Amino acid sequence: MLNQALADSETAARRCAGSKAAKEQKFAKFQALAESADRPIKPERVVAELAESLDPDAIVVVDAGTPCPYFSAYYQVRGTGRRFSPTAPTARLVTRWRRRWARISRGPSQSAFR
Repeated sequence: MLNQALADSETAARRCAGSKAAKEQKFAKFQALAESADRPIKPERVVAELAESLDPDAIVVVDAGTPCPYFSAYYQVRGTGRRFSPTAPTARLVTRWRRRWARISRGPSQSAFR
């Protein structure tokens, strides 16, 4: 039983090392595309620029079309939790939340209907 557990842990360690190497290769290719000055602009460049300029607690909502696979694959979340969603209902939810927050932050003395 102990031998099996040790063998399983060695297999898991090899898989982990393989996953780490695959991730490093993937992001090396991504970085080359992200630094490209080609026109039209590569999607990888857009993801890299947003990742660099957005606050760590930013909420990113992407269309379920072309942007979704690029953000899913390459946008690295800084912190815990999920920070982006590829769904239109989430975009509506964020819009409602922002409107509600704007009304709350104005305070009772200012009109919410400007």
